[in-house]
Amino acid sequence: MVMVIIGIALFVLIQPASKMDAIEQADKLRSDLRYIKYLAQTQNQTTRTRINFSTSQYTLTLQDGVTAVMSPNTTSNVVVMLSDVTLTTANIPNNYLVFDGLGRPYVNNTGTLLATQASVTLTDGTNTVTITINPDTGQIQ
Repeated sequence: MVMVIIGIALFVLIQPASKMDAIEQADKLRSDLRYIKYLAQTQNQTTRTRINFSTSQYTLTLQDGVTAVMSPNTTSNVVVMLSDVTLTTANIPNNYLVFDGLGRPYVNNTGTLLATQASVTLTDGTNTVTITINPDTGQIQ
């Protein structure tokens, strides 16, 4: 009986941890999106925040694309994806979103509102997670 218990315990300990990199990174990205939207809504009507996407990282800034906004998840404004996680966007033509004081998402700095639902997809080879940003309300799911 003791040998069976030891065998089961060893089997569980030897199994590799399931791959959750994309899921963990998506949780951070979702949190950061909500954070910059919140900042835009609580600062004032003229302060807008921006998130820039690339395949391996995203950057949080004010609307100018230069002034850093620190991520509460990393204490940096640049969040680098884990090495096996790839980030892709859909319906984000300039690879960045700007949020205004009402929480509405824009696709550029000149005032073009997001017209259709946008998405950011993170993939790690095992898991795929898609985050959506709704037009008009900026709801992040």
